[in-house]
Amino acid sequence: MKTIAFALLLLATAPVQAQATYEQLMNVKFTDRSCSMIDQWVTWTETQLRLKGLLGVDPEKMSNEDRLYNVRARSIIWALRIGCSNPDRYK
Repeated sequence: MKTIAFALLLLATAPVQAQATYEQLMNVKFTDRSCSMIDQWVTWTETQLRLKGLLGVDPEKMSNEDRLYNVRARSIIWALRIGCSNPDRYK
């Protein structure tokens, strides 16, 4: 019973994360300092896809609006992965 109460307390106090808009995703920019937080950025971006219900969804089954959102989010992830592997990318 204590476990259930504790789980309910955690759910009730967990911060609600707002979903980023497409415009906010378009305004995400990176510098060489972003690489130190690559894991946090990738997690944040995947969370945005999850909140929108697009994580793991076949792009062929998405609306055009969702497809654009998905492309931008995936571009953010790959820009970090590729850019942070190249030390001169964001200079």
